[in-house]
Amino acid sequence: MSTFRHTSPVAMGSRDSNDRLRAALHRLGDSGRRPRHVLHYAYPAPGADPRVREAIVAELGRRGFRVAASSLRGGVVFRHDASVACPGFDTMTAEIAGRLAALGWEYDGWECLPPVDVALIYWRCLDTATAR
Repeated sequence: MSTFRHTSPVAMGSRDSNDRLRAALHRLGDSGRRPRHVLHYAYPAPGADPRVREAIVAELGRRGFRVAASSLRGGVVFRHDASVACPGFDTMTAEIAGRLAALGWEYDGWECLPPVDVALIYWRCLDTATAR
């Protein structure tokens, strides 16, 4: 099973960006309301001060995220368990994107898997459709 990752010219962290990913989840029968493991990505913009990384990691940790180094471009992956359709999700991603931009970093969006029972129903439907 693959995750859904949103890459688009709309501003990452915006409601429009989040709505596009939620629409992909909805096509699988996932409302996005149930909490799930959500991964977010951030990378330094070209020319960013490398010393800022420690401050970003600390700030994300204070906000309750578990933070790890990304294998790409010196960035970070930060994760939490959340509903991606709750009213505060768009506010949270927009705030993080804005804060990262102020520090010379880029928010690169989020990804998640649908809950296991939703994914199993989807894959069973695929198996049934390909068996015909």
